[in-house]
Amino acid sequence: MNRLLLIVLTLIYLTSISFAGNGRAKFLTNKKLSSGFVKSHLLYLSTRDLISKELRMLGLNDTDFWSGHDQAFQADFQATDDLYETKLNRAKSQSQKEQVKNELFMKKSNKKHNYGGIKSLLKSFVIKNMSRSKGNPDLRFMEVNGTVNKDMLNSYYFKYVKKNGNAENVKLFVLTNLDTHHLSYSQLGGAVNDLKKSLSDHWIKWLNQNIKGKVTEVIPMSHAQENEYGSYLKISKDELHQQINSDFKNSLLLSVNINVTNLNTDPSEEDLFLHMSGGAFVKDLSTGKIITNYSFPSIDKEYTVAEGGILNILANEIYRMPLAKFPDIRRVASSVDSNQGVFRVKMSGYKRTNQILEFLDVMKNFGINNSLDNYLESISSSEASVLVYFAGEQSELKSTLMRLKSSSRGYSFSVLDRGEGLRIKFN
Repeated sequence: MNRLLLIVLTLIYLTSISFAGNGRAKFLTNKKLSSGFVKSHLLYLSTRDLISKELRMLGLNDTDFWSGHDQAFQADFQATDDLYETKLNRAKSQSQKEQVKNELFMKKSNKKHNYGGIKSLLKSFVIKNMSRSKGNPDLRFMEVNGTVNKDMLNSYYFKYVKKNGNAENVKLFVLTNLDTHHLSYSQLGGAVNDLKKSLSDHWIKWLNQNIKGKVTEVIPMSHAQENEYGSYLKISKDELHQQINSDFKNSLLLSVNINVTNLNTDPSEEDLFLHMSGGAFVKDLSTGKIITNYSFPSIDKEYTVAEGGILNILANEIYRMPLAKFPDIRRVASSVDSNQGVFRVKMSGYKRTNQILEFLDVMKNFGINNSLDNYLESISSSEASVLVYFAGEQSELKSTLMRLKSSSRGYSFSVLDRGEGLRIKFN
């Protein structure tokens, strides 16, 4: 029943993932610029202002964001700048130089207006007002009302502002799971466990050669380690990071899962019709949190069983399946924070249940500098239990919640700390 309720609430929640606001801009134009360009440029500047306000409300640094954004744009535009610099040097008259400068300004501005897909951050907008100064008709103003998609804004923000955890010497455990169906030993030409070990060894070799950085060691997870970690998962998640073996701290688990099915189930047939599919996930072992998931392209292929089986051919096919996803693990490892903790927060006093989902999303975005994430464990009409992943102490989490309370998000609540964890009571 709780699971069904969560699904329903999630569907309701999808209508509430954005915030509306207003952005303002002014621009000193001249007679050479068309009215269409002036309007487009004012809209771009208003969009920047609207996004800046949203970033500040989320507790993020809009100055760092625009600095990174503009530096990335300049790097991409540098070749065009150099080309126009050459044209400028070749210009013989002042009027020719002015023409080159104007062409460069227009080209640069038009490209910058939607560099990196910045317009896509606005779900909708309306131009509320567009006017000119009474004292100087060339000074134009614009005000827009717009809705920023804050989920997109989060990922966009970290395209230009580097986010790194503080953990060094991250260890990556690799666990390979291979399931085969309707394939015999003779058809394979060997045991499934031999194939699994061969794949694991080769993937570990690839990872050791290609993702070094914060990852300093890539090793297989032994059966004993798998069982040991399994016993830790029986511990409450808000206590896991405090009790876990030091071998699993600052460590990630890459679990690769492959399924191979022979669609031709007639054992007398020499032709095999294999469907291969799979995926992987990366888990932070110290918190038990799955950081990311990967899905591999599936393969459908026909094989004729020759003497000795198809083990080597199949190994080559499966080996290549996850390689396009593996480089991303370097990014995942760079976000590992040794200060990451897990806290259970109780919530009560809410008037409607989807209010919790809305609040959790705002909370997640507001604490993004501390890698705040959350997971709704359970919910009833009177109380919700939430796991909060947070890089810091409980006192810092409380401070973050107090800052959220003081912001203009429209939520009224109290933060209670009675020694049994934090509790949020909505007013």
